[in-house]
Amino acid sequence: MSECAKLKLAIVSLPCIRPTSPPLGPAVLLSYLKRNSPDIDVRAFDLNLLCYDRVLNDLGKGTFKIRLYDWDEETTAQKIGQAVDFLRHCTQEKFDLKRYDHFVTIFLSFENIFNAFMSEMAKRHLMG
Repeated sequence: MSECAKLKLAIVSLPCIRPTSPPLGPAVLLSYLKRNSPDIDVRAFDLNLLCYDRVLNDLGKGTFKIRLYDWDEETTAQKIGQAVDFLRHCTQEKFDLKRYDHFVTIFLSFENIFNAFMSEMAKRHLMG
């Protein structure tokens, strides 16, 4: 196949796939295609990660507000930020099961609320 006729393929992870779901599907498919079909120009786009990064950034800036447990919006944003920092930077050397359980519980609570919100917004959009 000539270079100008090279097939282009995009693999897209759409929002809102839970970030705690196995994220390997698009990466495995991308790797397989690159290895076994070098004539295909293939790229992966993780819009799910982009969506979560954006809402976490908006939480930190106070432009997206939610409440978890009996916390106010500011405390909720701080706690979610702490959970994300812990989960992103936790290493095997510093692993603490009690802290891990604490921060995962906070993040999963955020994830449930955020996904319910996104689901409701999608339903409203579809229903007009």
